Amino acid sequence: MSRILVVDDKEENLYLLRALLQGHGHQTTLARNGAEALARAGEEAPDLVISDILMPVMDGFSLCRRWKGTDSPLRDVPFVFYTATYTEPRDEELALSLGADRFIVKPAEPAQFLQMVTDILEEHGKGRFQLRDSCPEPEAQYLREYSEVLIHKLEDKLAQLERANRTLVEKDAFNLAVLDAVAALVAVLDPDGKVVAVNKAWRAFKSGPRRQPCSELLGLQVGEGALDALGRDRAAMPGVALELRSAVLEVLRGERAQYEVELPCDDPPRWFLLRVSHVGAAGAAAVIACSDVTERKRAAEATKEASRRKDEFLAMLGHELRNPLAPIKNASYILARAHSHDARSVRATEIIDRQVTHLARIVDDLLEVSRIARGKISLERETTDWGDIVRETAEDYRAEFQVRGLELSVELPDAPVWVRGDRTRLAQVVGNLLANAQRFTDRGGRVAVRLAADDERAGFGRLSVEDTGIGMTPEVIARLFQPFEQGPQSSARTRGGFGMGLALVKGLVELHEGEVRAWSEGPGRGSRFGVRLPLVEAPAVRAEPARPVPTSGGLRVLVIEDNQDTAESLRAVLELGGLSVQVACDGPSGVAAARAQRPQVVLCDIGLPGAMDGYEVAKAIRAEPSLREVRLIALTGYGQREDRSRAERAGFDSHLTKPADPGALLGLVARPEAGQRAT
Repeated sequence: MSRILVVDDKEENLYLLRALLQGHGHQTTLARNGAEALARAGEEAPDLVISDILMPVMDGFSLCRRWKGTDSPLRDVPFVFYTATYTEPRDEELALSLGADRFIVKPAEPAQFLQMVTDILEEHGKGRFQLRDSCPEPEAQYLREYSEVLIHKLEDKLAQLERANRTLVEKDAFNLAVLDAVAALVAVLDPDGKVVAVNKAWRAFKSGPRRQPCSELLGLQVGEGALDALGRDRAAMPGVALELRSAVLEVLRGERAQYEVELPCDDPPRWFLLRVSHVGAAGAAAVIACSDVTERKRAAEATKEASRRKDEFLAMLGHELRNPLAPIKNASYILARAHSHDARSVRATEIIDRQVTHLARIVDDLLEVSRIARGKISLERETTDWGDIVRETAEDYRAEFQVRGLELSVELPDAPVWVRGDRTRLAQVVGNLLANAQRFTDRGGRVAVRLAADDERAGFGRLSVEDTGIGMTPEVIARLFQPFEQGPQSSARTRGGFGMGLALVKGLVELHEGEVRAWSEGPGRGSRFGVRLPLVEAPAVRAEPARPVPTSGGLRVLVIEDNQDTAESLRAVLELGGLSVQVACDGPSGVAAARAQRPQVVLCDIGLPGAMDGYEVAKAIRAEPSLREVRLIALTGYGQREDRSRAERAGFDSHLTKPADPGALLGLVARPEAGQRAT
């Protein structure tokens, strides 16, 4: 009779093997873990050990390592693994590498298991064993009782599986209910690309009118393949369907987590936003979700169209407002030089000039804020002294402050404050802050402008514009830099303005990578505005500012302008500068006059009547060999950057926006290179 040590942590396994082995003439010793097995083997060495793998205290692998160790007295005793732990071939490889003689996966056929035991014992010289045809009655009775226990356990397992299946069915029903509650069209694909579920919205779409190319994918039914529905003949597939097929393929292969494409559907045209998401849970391969975004797309198109119309309106508004301002500006310039000794005439002329300048500034602010909002402003950056800009702008505004009875003080550092920016735009920032302080400070008040390099936060310059005006509440400050927002107004709205100046300041400062803030201690306690800009290193050589060129007489100038008031006032301004002036009222007559008179400078409006506008006039003049040296200056109410670029492409040398400052215009016309255009 052989002695066999059985090691297993489960009670039923131990007694089943004991009944099976003892019923065929073997003596068994039972152990519930590796440590207990070593203790039992120490009492009486067995002829064979049969061990499970997963056990507490000491598992089967550890037991085998100790059992087959080089110093172990039991290393020649055969060791067999009989286990349910088998997920990969490496489990068996590890067992055999530790010295095990066999590796058997549960459950084995009893006859085969007993034959294996007999073979191993004979191999190790433990005698020859004859398997019995039947077990003795005690062992047989135990097997019958144990079988009944196993049947009860199996019934319990089946009951558990039934409950789990009901839970899964309920879970599936819940998931389908959730899918049905979703407004988007949703379909779930299995790993083979077959549709396993679709929601209520998808079913409703499928039963409705079939729309191409949406029907290739959105007409899927449960059991159909997404790729089959999209077709196999790639060459004959519509572009959208081919794109969808590629997307689904990538998702099924796990190459992409999400894919978006818009599907145009006809009769009536609809748009869907498609998302295909890779899913690794519950055996599903992908989820397709389609949302009808037609209304959103139409709203976006409507917004885009409204924005385009707004831009066109603003451009036309600027043109229509600037055109009447030009003759007024010219007339005030002429009146100022008419040597009138009447104080009332002098004052009236100053008022006209000041108000025209103010109105032109409002128009410019309105258009500039719109361009900033659309991201269409580009800066002509250069390293420049911020102090020079502040000084020059403050001097430009000083006369206006004096007229309003306000004190303006300017405090600048001794050293330059170098910044990288657009001088014209930075002057706009300073000018708008001064205009705002002037508007909201009553007569007798003070406005202080200070510029300094920031000591607390090195690397920045700091501009402060502080007034003793009407002040602001926190609510006003919170929305102050938004377009069309204004400070406190009386019922008579005596402060004026459109509320665009500070919005323009904020946009321009941020384009220069700076920041602007406002402070006030409350109504009646004044306001302070601060601008911070990053400092840069001083340039190697500081460029000297251009000196004004004195007006030269004798130049022949042709003015092409359809507005009679603008043309005549412009003629008077130029003649005051000693220039010889001829006027044409439209494009064809202007080109004819240029050919006949050969002027040295041509001042041309853009918005001329008829088929020949200012751009066509410039092209026609440039096409004449005898007129290629003529200096062309566009003088127009269209002042946006696109207008300047178009004028340059047409052949203009310069571009001035109405109402142009007469002094600046004379200086530009009378430049020495007038009539000597570079080619």
